[in-house]
Amino acid sequence: MRLRDAFGDMGRLSRTVWGIVAFKLALHLGSSAQGYGLFGDELYYLACADHLDLGYVDHPPMSIWLLEVWRAAFGDSLFALRALTALFGAGAVLCAGLLARDLGGGRTAQSLTALAAALVPVNLVVHGYYSMNAIDIFVWGAAFVLIGRLLRTASRGRWLWLGFLLGLGLLNKFSVLWLGAGFFLGLLATPHRRLLMSPWPWLAGALAFAMLVPHLLWQFAHDWPTAEFMRVATTEKMLPVGPVQLLGQQILVMNPLLAPVWIAGLFLLLRGKQRSGPERVYAAVFLTTAAILIANGTSRPNFLALAQLPLIAAGSIGLERLGRARWRWLPPAYIALFTAVSLVAAPLAVPLLPVHKTSDLQAFLGIEIPQMEDRQEGAILPHFAEMHGWATMAATTAEVWQTLSDDERSRAAIFAGNYTVGAAVDRYGREHGLPPVIGGHNSYWLWGPRDTQGEVMLLLGGKREDYAPYWENIERTRTWDCSPCLPGRIKTIWIARDLKQPFSQFWLDAREYH
Repeated sequence: MRLRDAFGDMGRLSRTVWGIVAFKLALHLGSSAQGYGLFGDELYYLACADHLDLGYVDHPPMSIWLLEVWRAAFGDSLFALRALTALFGAGAVLCAGLLARDLGGGRTAQSLTALAAALVPVNLVVHGYYSMNAIDIFVWGAAFVLIGRLLRTASRGRWLWLGFLLGLGLLNKFSVLWLGAGFFLGLLATPHRRLLMSPWPWLAGALAFAMLVPHLLWQFAHDWPTAEFMRVATTEKMLPVGPVQLLGQQILVMNPLLAPVWIAGLFLLLRGKQRSGPERVYAAVFLTTAAILIANGTSRPNFLALAQLPLIAAGSIGLERLGRARWRWLPPAYIALFTAVSLVAAPLAVPLLPVHKTSDLQAFLGIEIPQMEDRQEGAILPHFAEMHGWATMAATTAEVWQTLSDDERSRAAIFAGNYTVGAAVDRYGREHGLPPVIGGHNSYWLWGPRDTQGEVMLLLGGKREDYAPYWENIERTRTWDCSPCLPGRIKTIWIARDLKQPFSQFWLDAREYH
């Protein structure tokens, strides 16, 4: 079961693709030096890495274990975290070039597919900070390459590598289930169904499931928190999205210039004439994923983007062949236009410019990012707003902490109702001598209140009426201001004293999975 048997022949890739891989890596490494801070979810991932486990409320464990190994080797600075994400971004571009080549694309098709994987807005945003989403893009790209090679020449080793890859993908994010479902339906709907007569597809599926079993046992032991998280997120957090709206958002986050390519690519995959080729299976993966997301009714466009790489590759090959047959000028002109527009808009997805210049560029281009969650948006793009204000918030919390007497500090705890707030104070509060934060949001609630009795509490954010049922005296203390931050970020820190009822009741009521 050699890796080369599954992903070999990289040397035959176009040199242009290798250049795009290097550019992608350099782009994201360079963006880490522009004065932006850690993203809110990055802070939460670091907090999760301080509580290594077989699962978390809002995601499986692989991205956290990988982060812990990485920071043990390279530290957890902003540059170190972004370097890991940049590597996954570069790997996704490499998979894009391999997929286009395996489908029969020459240098032009390989280059356009790789450029799309590198520069479409949704990928630029996701590859701008560490999260399971960056890993997810790479897993889907690698799986498409492996599926294509397996369908052309099936072997025991390739099936087992696919099972191992899907198992890793499931340990990273459950969205890989959509890929597996689409692949299975694609096999059933095409002559490739004969492969299901062999034991190897089933063994591959069994391997993927076996890798997930420890996490499923963790879910069982903790009363299936992820199921509740998904239910609340889809019914209360995410905004409703109809099929037409999902398509419109998809065109925007994938760059409108690219829409003709991937839409044409879908039709080219559906009419694939080679019985031994993977084209119709790729189309089945996309259509299955789209059907699941449409049925869900509250999905984000970046979810469907995972399944679009084969469409882009097929459409790029179609454009390349059109250039050979009729208009030789069309492919290079299209690639030049796509690249130029993508680079001009790139600072709206990657922190390449100061905040005020990014806002000016957004106003000049007239681009509005679609709102996907039920929350108030700020003056700057939300993925940039989440990179500001965390250290100041922790410092302000420390100032309030120091106003307590020695006796009160010995009995006090800090409570955050939002996991990014808690993670930020955990990260930046250490230098101020703050204790670890407890919280009610997602995995912070599972980590428990430790030995907190609730006699004196610093409450980060929220309203007085939220805490009035539990404490008699609630003092409003410091507020702080962060103009680039999201409006929903905490602005007030409360000190609560004199419990009205047992703290255990507050803790039960504080749980929020979303």
